[in-house]
Amino acid sequence: GCGGQRAFHYLLHLDFTKAAQLNLFIYLFAPLLLYIILLYTLKPFGIQLPDLNLSLRIVIIFLLLLLIFGILRNLPYYPFTLFKS
Repeated sequence: GCGGQRAFHYLLHLDFTKAAQLNLFIYLFAPLLLYIILLYTLKPFGIQLPDLNLSLRIVIIFLLLLLIFGILRNLPYYPFTLFKS
């Protein structure tokens, strides 16, 4: 697998080194996910955070980076083997 779930687990337990060893992409994804969770969790309590307003271009770039990272980390050649967990 990609190590994303295990990396997120270690990130929640504040083991940043182990999380990075399992999946470096988690450091790009986790802040975005955390903000989205806070955005919708705090709304019923009357706390309004600014909306993200991500353009389609940013979303496409993010998804392309995710795809490229997923492909590169599964190549059996150095230096791409460094991305494996």
